[in-house]
Amino acid sequence: MYVGHLRHAQGDNAGAIGALEAAFSAFPVNPLPLLLAATWRLDDGEVDMARALYDRARAIGAPGRLDLEPRFQEVASRLSEAQDEVRTRGAAKITDDRPTGP
Repeated sequence: MYVGHLRHAQGDNAGAIGALEAAFSAFPVNPLPLLLAATWRLDDGEVDMARALYDRARAIGAPGRLDLEPRFQEVASRLSEAQDEVRTRGAAKITDDRPTGP
């Protein structure tokens, strides 16, 4: 996960996500890399990818004594806000694209 943080800090989001996927593959009972990847996907405006990562993380749950519920809630809240924004933008686009004359 450290490599993911480093690459993200350098602006290499694709490399950062790849590093998180590798971290998850190495320890697939820990959903934290998926939650972090979901957060970064949201930062990039990739709501559908973020939702898929969040859903995978939620299905795994938190291992042992880790309390990840606040992190799950944070990502869920951001996903909800992003979905609302997408709906609002979609409604605005429909309104803006209507013909105005004959």
